[in-house]
Amino acid sequence: MDETPIKTELTDLDKIIGGLYPGEILLIGSRPTIGKSSLIRTLIKKVTIEKGIKSLLFSLEIPKPLFQMSIVVSLSGISTWKILLQKLEEEELKIYNMFLSQVEDLPIIIDDTENNNINDICNMSRKLVKEEGIEIIYLDYLGLITINEENPSIEDFCTEVMTKLKGLARELNIPIVLACQVSRTPEHISMRGICHSSIIDNSDVILLLDRKRNYSENPIFYFAHLDIVKNNYGDTGGFKLRFIPESGCFENLPLPMKKIMDCR
Repeated sequence: MDETPIKTELTDLDKIIGGLYPGEILLIGSRPTIGKSSLIRTLIKKVTIEKGIKSLLFSLEIPKPLFQMSIVVSLSGISTWKILLQKLEEEELKIYNMFLSQVEDLPIIIDDTENNNINDICNMSRKLVKEEGIEIIYLDYLGLITINEENPSIEDFCTEVMTKLKGLARELNIPIVLACQVSRTPEHISMRGICHSSIIDNSDVILLLDRKRNYSENPIFYFAHLDIVKNNYGDTGGFKLRFIPESGCFENLPLPMKKIMDCR
C-alpha cells in the first residue's frame, strides 16, 4: 500500500493491519452489548480527539447528546452512572463541565438521524469531505441504515449498502469504520456469524470482538479478544485489549498484564 495509514494507537492492531488506510472499509463485528460502539468510541478518542483528525460519525443507535456525554466520560474518567444519577462531587462536576464545554470544539461532526438512508449518508459524506475536510468516517451501525426499497431482503439490503459504502470510501479516498452486529456459535463468534457475503467481500479488514470478565487474585478487570479475520493487504491474527468500564473505552494491555493473559 502506498497510502499512509492513520495509526489507531492500539499497538497490536497497528502491528497487524498497519492502521486505517484511505479508501478502505474496516468492519467491527460483535454480538449485541459486547463493545462495537465502545471500540468505535476508542478509535474516536485516539484518532479524532488525540490526533485532531477531522471525523464524521453517523451515530444511528445513540443520540448525539448521549454520545457527547460518552466522550466526556472517556476523557475525564468520571463514571457514567454518577453523571446519569447526578451524584457528582463538586470537583467532579467542575471537571465534567470543563470537558463538556470543549466537546463542541472537537474535530468531529455527529449525525444522529434515525433510520438514515444510505443515499443520504453518501451525499452528506461527500458534502462534508469537500466543505469540512473530513478525513475519516465512522458508522454505528450497519443494521440501522435504510435503503429506498420497502421490506428488502437481507441480500438486497447488504448488497446495496456495502457496495455504496465501498464505492464511497474509494471515491473520497478516506477510511470508513463500520460497526456490524454478528451472531455466534455456542463457542465463539466467527465470520460465519456475518449475515451476508457482500459484507465480507466489500470489507478490506474485518475485526471480530469478544469481551470477557476475568477473576483472579488481583482486582477484577475486563478484557476483550480482538480477532483480525480478514486483512486484504497483510496478516491476520488475534490479541487482547483491556476494557475500562469507567471510560467505556478499550486500551492496550499493560505489559505485565499482557504476559499474564498470553499464558491463558
